[in-house]
Amino acid sequence: MYLVITEELNLLRNQNQKDCGMDIEGRHVIIVEDIVDTGRTLKALIENLKERNVASVACASLVDKPETRVVDVEADYIGIVSPNEFLVGFGLDYDERYRNYLISVF
Repeated sequence: MYLVITEELNLLRNQNQKDCGMDIEGRHVIIVEDIVDTGRTLKALIENLKERNVASVACASLVDKPETRVVDVEADYIGIVSPNEFLVGFGLDYDERYRNYLISVF
């Protein structure tokens, strides 16, 4: 299953319900994130999955920015921990550019 989740939390539940075409009750779910920043999206997604009675839920994130967290949530597997700086590269972009760079901090 592949879901596209946006930062706009008001769309999160509708997007999940619409895009999830399979029964995930009792399944183990791993969320793969590019970056955990404020944590709002990840927390809402975890809560939504728990409401669906999944067996377990874990999160793997390429980048974790704990300084910017506004909710209590953590990724289980983290590639790098970043300071509160603007990042591009390794798939993170600015205006659809710079995705192919090695991670750069601005």
